[in-house]
Amino acid sequence: VKTNDMRFYHKLLKLSQDSSLKISFFSESQQIPDKNYDLIINTIENNENQLNDRTVYLNYDDLDSNIIPTLIGMIARNYTPKFQKLVIGIDPGEHIGIAAICDGMILSAQTVDLKFLIMTIEKFILSFPATKIYIRIGDQPPSISGVIFNKIFENFKPLDNVKLEMVKEAASNI
Repeated sequence: VKTNDMRFYHKLLKLSQDSSLKISFFSESQQIPDKNYDLIINTIENNENQLNDRTVYLNYDDLDSNIIPTLIGMIARNYTPKFQKLVIGIDPGEHIGIAAICDGMILSAQTVDLKFLIMTIEKFILSFPATKIYIRIGDQPPSISGVIFNKIFENFKPLDNVKLEMVKEAASNI
């Protein structure tokens, strides 16, 4: 992060504390060393000082809970070839199981609370860019799977490459 705005820096640092993102601070007057950095984040007020093609300019108001997965996804896209197919499997229940399978390889599997489900799906989509994305939700129990389906549909319906499916759990495998 290259900025003189300490409020901006501290907010970004706080948002990133539970992520794998490692942040270094540089003031506007400091030269960024030759050490390789995946991304340079600067405040939008300083966009006339174009640093390089890895520089992202943000407003303080851009810093919300979605910014860290977005930044991680930007870094991942620079180093990861695009997958052909991303399947996000969701197993509804008291503890929601969710897995990301890219071109047949399980890249992530975890349990999440409902309140973190959309953020986790966004993180998968950004971290594992794919030509086709399938979100498959198990149909049991119906009371929970219906809520999950509707929540995901509302958030991801604008994305053309995302297909949402309800699958029978009795005979399913991803």
